[in-house]
Amino acid sequence: MRILTKSILTFGLIFLFLAIGFAIQINASLKQSSSIREINERTLKSTLLADDVNLTLAHIHQQFLSYMNQQGGPGGPQGQGAPEQNGQEQPAASGQDGKNTDDKAPQEGSPDRVDPLVAAETYKGELLKMLNEYVQLNPDTKENIAHIEQLFSAFYEQASSMPKQGAQGQNGPQAAEDGSDFGSIMTEMNTKVNDLRSVNADKITQALSEVSRNSTLIGKYLNALQLFILIIGIIITALFARSLIRPIKGLIAATQVIADGDLRNPVHVKSKDEMGMLAAIFEQMRQNLSAFIDASQRTAEQLAMASRQLGTQAGHTTESIEGMVGSVQQIASGAESQTKSADETLRAMEEMALGINRISENTVNVADMSDETDKEAKEGNRLLLTAVHQVDSVHEVVRQCADIVRKLSEHSAVITQMLDVIKNVSSQTNLLSLNAAIEAARAGEQGKGFAVVAQEIRKLAEQTTQSSGQIDAIIELIQLDTEKAVNMTESGLTEVARGREAIHLAGQAFGKITNATERTSEQIQEVSAAAEQMSASAQQVLATVNHLAAIAKDANEQSSDAAAATNEQLTAVQGMLASTQSLSKLARELQESISQYKV
Repeated sequence: MRILTKSILTFGLIFLFLAIGFAIQINASLKQSSSIREINERTLKSTLLADDVNLTLAHIHQQFLSYMNQQGGPGGPQGQGAPEQNGQEQPAASGQDGKNTDDKAPQEGSPDRVDPLVAAETYKGELLKMLNEYVQLNPDTKENIAHIEQLFSAFYEQASSMPKQGAQGQNGPQAAEDGSDFGSIMTEMNTKVNDLRSVNADKITQALSEVSRNSTLIGKYLNALQLFILIIGIIITALFARSLIRPIKGLIAATQVIADGDLRNPVHVKSKDEMGMLAAIFEQMRQNLSAFIDASQRTAEQLAMASRQLGTQAGHTTESIEGMVGSVQQIASGAESQTKSADETLRAMEEMALGINRISENTVNVADMSDETDKEAKEGNRLLLTAVHQVDSVHEVVRQCADIVRKLSEHSAVITQMLDVIKNVSSQTNLLSLNAAIEAARAGEQGKGFAVVAQEIRKLAEQTTQSSGQIDAIIELIQLDTEKAVNMTESGLTEVARGREAIHLAGQAFGKITNATERTSEQIQEVSAAAEQMSASAQQVLATVNHLAAIAKDANEQSSDAAAATNEQLTAVQGMLASTQSLSKLARELQESISQYKV
């Protein structure tokens, strides 16, 4: 698998986990906001409407009682079923528009006081409007509201007829019975309205409890998820960095050993990416270089041995020719001895020529291997440059991962702002419950149930505030973990930079190996040229020896020609001796250069 593919898969997994965590956070926040909005826009509003309906009923009841007191009817303080509310100031019903419903009817004792029946009719319109609004908010309570409207119609009709009965003097048992029905209908309506208020209060309690429970549970889940993502990200990054650094360290160690001249240790890298390919080519280059050095050592040894033999033979030949020049006058008597010497010289020269030919062939082979090694070294250098580009790509991907983790930290800050909104809603709910408790205290006995509900709402608001604080603390922990992830990513960037520097060092080592190979190739080419020159000299000497043998056979007839040929042979042998000395020097230099390597 290539390094780029590994990078895409590694950081793709990290981005996927981060996206999942972010999506879960957004989903949880939306659910919490929806629950709180449902409480604020529907349930709490329905509860306040139920309280307003209850208070409006009390106002209507009070107006009828005031009218009957004025008329002295059966519904007055002496009548049946009249609640003891006469003379008490009823609490103001907090309508949805924030206005006091008592503003629609003047207080008793005011100079411009209207008829209680007119005020009751005004309250009736407000009551029906509130019941209609309640049905729109809670369609499932349509039957209950219809029943309350029926009870209210019966109550209103009976309450409207009672003053007429009192005016007609119907103060007997029938009037008492009507007063009892009047009180029972009022009690039943209050019970129905209180039931609606209790249902909505229970919904608020359950909803706030659910919000608090979900907030705690979501905080735990998000904390666990962030910790899981952090651990997975650290593990994936560590494994990815390890998969890059280990083969690079192996190549660096092998390059250092080869740079020191030791070619005996093979390169073992099991990776199958570009690093593995580079290691395989590097190992092939090491093997070729080792074979080249080994062949060069053997060739240098053979060359040194042949040059020594050639020098010895050249010395002997020189001595023989010098003696032959001194005894030209004795050629006739020593023709047989000269012929034998010429034959021996011929055989020696033939052997020397064969040795020189072998040296020349080996030198050509060594030169070819040197060229091949030089090509492999250049190919390895090219792959190192490719690896540098891949490491640069990894560096860029790791940098982008750090940017994504920083964005996650910014999103956590957004969640903290949403928690502030939840705290504000909880604070407003607490203030609303305090206001409701004050209104319940003003309502007296009729507001006790609502005071209990207001107390519970205030407790739930306080619990919501505490839960929001806990979630805020968890978000701070998440932000700390995110900062750690950023630090780990920056550490990964540092490691990638170190790997890149190591590859540059390996490239420098490749350059040294390439230079050494080029110098060795040049020396081998010089040795090859000297061997060719020595081969030409040997062929010339061989031809001269053949000619000398012919002259020796005809020494008696051509003594003068023999002397000239002997002088020519002496010159050629002296030239060959000089070439042999030069070849011996080159062989020693080649051995010294090759001896630096261990194969």
